[in-house]
Amino acid sequence: MAGSNATATYTVITDTHGYPWGPTTADFDLGDNTNATELFFKEAIHSTNATKMTLCGNHDVFVTNKNHGCLQTYYDDENKVIFFGLDTVDTDVSLTTIRVPQSQINQMATILNQLTTGWDVVVLSHIPVFPNPKSTSEWPFHNGAVSNYLEIIELLQDYKSSGKGNVIGCFAGHVHNRLQCYYNGIYMETFNANGGDEYKYSNCNNGGWYQPTINTININFQNKTVNTHSYTSISLTDPSADGPRDVSANVYGSAATGLYSMYQGGTSYPKFYQGRYVGYSYDSSTGADYRNTIDGAWWYVNNAYFHGLSKNVQYVRFDAAGELRYYSTNGHDNTDFQEIPNYKNAHIVFDTVPCPSTSPGKTWTFINGLFEGVRSTPSFSYKSGVLPGQNGYSIEFNSNGLATGITHYNQDVTYGAGDNWINVSSILVCWRGFGDMESTDSTSNYAQVGITGTFPSGGIKLNLARSTATGYNWIPNSVNLLMRVVGSNSQPYWFYDGRLTTLTDAQVGI
Repeated sequence: MAGSNATATYTVITDTHGYPWGPTTADFDLGDNTNATELFFKEAIHSTNATKMTLCGNHDVFVTNKNHGCLQTYYDDENKVIFFGLDTVDTDVSLTTIRVPQSQINQMATILNQLTTGWDVVVLSHIPVFPNPKSTSEWPFHNGAVSNYLEIIELLQDYKSSGKGNVIGCFAGHVHNRLQCYYNGIYMETFNANGGDEYKYSNCNNGGWYQPTINTININFQNKTVNTHSYTSISLTDPSADGPRDVSANVYGSAATGLYSMYQGGTSYPKFYQGRYVGYSYDSSTGADYRNTIDGAWWYVNNAYFHGLSKNVQYVRFDAAGELRYYSTNGHDNTDFQEIPNYKNAHIVFDTVPCPSTSPGKTWTFINGLFEGVRSTPSFSYKSGVLPGQNGYSIEFNSNGLATGITHYNQDVTYGAGDNWINVSSILVCWRGFGDMESTDSTSNYAQVGITGTFPSGGIKLNLARSTATGYNWIPNSVNLLMRVVGSNSQPYWFYDGRLTTLTDAQVGI
């Protein structure tokens, strides 16, 4: 044996792509443990608590910054095994350039020459340093290895020939499936994605649906095997592959739930597990039959107004961790989406049906990127009426709920193009809309509600609410904002989108 032990086991994590249920602690991290799954997104490395070595994958922001470091090494002095960690993507996440920096190959050659007798060698990388030995989809992403893999293989063959020690094998991630083979007499293996095993699908991105397991490198020094295969003689006549599983084997997808479509009239339903989006189904009563991929992660929300973002949004997109992270005010191409500022601490609420509606809409709430729930928006209509204020002043509204002017003891009055307001008993502004009553309120006799500017002939939405005459205007944009105003008659009046409604306290739930 190389060292003092008969066996040694090292744990490996790779390609979680941010999925929340994979293991997060291991000896070695082979990269792409980020939120990025598509070629268009690159993310900062997540903390995986790798105790011995952390490599970078093609989705890590490390790649974008071209910040390649020196060759990484880990010496297991007890078992006399040296682990080399190679960078395998020079600069480009689209994988147009996959190679090991020449400086790292040169460093590796120097170290191998300097090793004393009795040291065994393991090579770790994100992208494999050997080509795909099979023509089937067990290697779904890329059929090639790093472009200069032969230089690395030659170094390892020279070390084997020197008699100083054994080359135990080369281990990689990236392809999201386990494949075991020999290349030029050296044992090679790729690992499953730790977020969950893959299943065969058009894009083969990590779905994270299956029961996650930790990958291991199990070395038996006495028998000279690694993961049950000999590292001194060829024991596999054909490549062995633990290929993609069928979608029916999923764990989290079947447990996910979602009763409502994000677009009223839509036929698909988003499914959530522990607040995280895992995919969708065409049946409200089933789990996620289709997973969270590039084609299944975005949803049309029909120009919904995002409270907390203060924007009208056409599309939303979830990241690989199932968190609400991106929005678009235009299309749903990758380049259309922008990240929600501070999305991990954001409180987002939006209504998926413009109100009023003859059938209830739905209000969706997400906190810190996670789904909190959905509730029906009460059915209501806009109406005409009078909001009585202090000292005989009132605001009148037409049948569309729009403010048409101010009266004083039932006589029309005009105050020009400045702020036109009345004093009321109290104002409750519900910043988050239906289903989430986080609010700003005033109960002073000086609370004011009204408009800025003049009253057009067809009426105007209320767009002014403040606690005092010199206070901050809470509603410069009234879109989808829910507001309760108590008039001088002590009666509540509910406004939605700046317009007077038929809503009552009982309907809203206060």
